[in-house]
Amino acid sequence: MLTAVSTFFGLLVAQDQLEQSEEDAYQKAREQATQVTFWETEPVLDHLHVDQLHVANGSSAPITSVMIKFAVRVSESSGSTVKSQWFAMTQMVGHIAPCTELIFQREDMLIGSDTSGELVPLGKRNLFVEAIQVRFTDRNYNRWVRRDWRLVPAAEEEEPPWATDPKLPPGWAESRSKPLSSCGSG
Repeated sequence: MLTAVSTFFGLLVAQDQLEQSEEDAYQKAREQATQVTFWETEPVLDHLHVDQLHVANGSSAPITSVMIKFAVRVSESSGSTVKSQWFAMTQMVGHIAPCTELIFQREDMLIGSDTSGELVPLGKRNLFVEAIQVRFTDRNYNRWVRRDWRLVPAAEEEEPPWATDPKLPPGWAESRSKPLSSCGSG
């Protein structure tokens, strides 16, 4: 009987150690990804339009396959009625070097014209634009999705239905980079 009790408690301890080991491995896998972030700045007088988008890799290793997804609201007014529709615009960046911030200016962001198919500056169209997520690959080849409020493995992230709507012409944005003033170790 004593052997059975000690075996049972030994199994409980082993299970607890395994769960702790799995949690430690998950936290280690997230270490670099937690140092990737983005934020927007808005002009003081215009809270409906993003002035700049900043994407920062605060880790000491590069991130690759970087893709930024924007939510774009196209509004059409007819008399007193305003009809809005949401679309997604995707910007492929490639990679972001360690300890680097990319800055996208609204006036440098281009989107396809509904009529001609040519790229036109976002500033020339009355669109609401918001960055909704940054997808990237870390140094261990793990894919991640960073939203402003959470970080999850890409396999666990579902796209909103409007985010795959093909009606919005493709966009493109040029960015400038600058070193971060402080940088992590992950």
